[in-house]
Amino acid sequence: TSGLTGGGTTGTLTMSLLNTCATNQVLQWNGMAWVCATSNIGTITGLTAGTDLTGGGITGNVTMNLDTTKVPQLSANNSFTMNNSFAGTVGVGTTVPAAQLDVEAPASAITGIQGVTSSAAFFAAGIFGHATGASGTTRGVYGVSDSPLGIGVHGIGAIGGQFESGNGTIFVGRGQGATRVTIDSLGNTATSGGISAGGVITATGGVLANNVVSASVVGGTTAMVGIADQGPGGFFQTSGPTEGIEAESLNTGFGVRGFALGNSGQGVWGESSGTTIAANGFGPDGVDGITHSANGSGVAGVNYAAGGTAVYGGAPNGGIGFQTPNNVQQGRGAGGWVKAMVFVDPFTASGTAITRCYNSQASGATVNTPPCGFSVVHEGLGIDLIDFGFQVNDRFISATQFSANSITACVMDPNNACFLGQISPNANQVLTLTVFYTGNTTDSPFWIIVF
Repeated sequence: TSGLTGGGTTGTLTMSLLNTCATNQVLQWNGMAWVCATSNIGTITGLTAGTDLTGGGITGNVTMNLDTTKVPQLSANNSFTMNNSFAGTVGVGTTVPAAQLDVEAPASAITGIQGVTSSAAFFAAGIFGHATGASGTTRGVYGVSDSPLGIGVHGIGAIGGQFESGNGTIFVGRGQGATRVTIDSLGNTATSGGISAGGVITATGGVLANNVVSASVVGGTTAMVGIADQGPGGFFQTSGPTEGIEAESLNTGFGVRGFALGNSGQGVWGESSGTTIAANGFGPDGVDGITHSANGSGVAGVNYAAGGTAVYGGAPNGGIGFQTPNNVQQGRGAGGWVKAMVFVDPFTASGTAITRCYNSQASGATVNTPPCGFSVVHEGLGIDLIDFGFQVNDRFISATQFSANSITACVMDPNNACFLGQISPNANQVLTLTVFYTGNTTDSPFWIIVF
């Protein structure tokens, strides 16, 4: 072999280097021959483990290993104690991430992502989502559930959930492809469906709806209240400081309208347990009705059933069934109330005149200001013709003379003319004969009441 001398085929063999190198020289093959080299001969005297490595040494076989406390292993559990940055997408449970961070938990895992914070700072959050886009329908946190009974986003707090925003919408609830519930930054809530409450509903700012809610009383349960605004039949409701329900009609509809379809139900029921005596419409009344319209009614009762009662007033314990400090008016053709009352005095300064009266068919001051729209004609001694201005010959008439003597009252009758045909009143008139006998025959004052 080139570079060696000596050798043989039998006995003891002796071999020696062809060249002997000096100190700090190394025998190297230059491609053609062995030579002693003084450059590139190496100066490694030991191997020391650097960052993220273990092992090393200066003699013998040297082994180096990764420090698993610093370098993660793909097939083992790892703990990261410092910040880490990933330039690409990260997938957990998936090899094809659909987002910057895509966590797809198996069916055995209850939670896909869990965020926990022990901070007590204001607005500390276990999970924080921020959509920085200044336009478009963006979402800080977006949750979807495919279960018919599932919830897209569910939040629980120690004393209740909290939703907060600046001037935008606090809460938007969608269902079946459309927005169903919204809550804006002022707390205004809008829903496209109905509202069902198992307890009390308190609304200090009132309740406003654009559609009347139809409901009925079934099995003794209380019907829902329908409230609407703007347009015929519309209502606007607010809760006042002393009222259980205050309802105002802003247009041409009803403040409160109640229907009872059952045989024993009440369309509107009002009850007061107060005991203060104040029968003036403003005391502890079951129902108060007030109107500011000259053509309106404070309380109106209508019964469309044949023989039914429109308004009923009862006082079972001996009270007053009906009380009013004002005049009472009734249709001329109906019975029950007085239609007209007249007191005729033949001894006034201007002669025979109506000095007291009541006209239920009139209005304003005419109702009880003499002559109340009536007229009287003194036909002769004790004979007077009173014209009421409306038909009275088909009503009941009561005539009373001021003295003890008798009185005769006559109305138009096709079969009998008054006073043997001398004077015949028309349908609006009553003819009276009131003579006072005191030795000398004179006129006498008298009353007439038309029912």
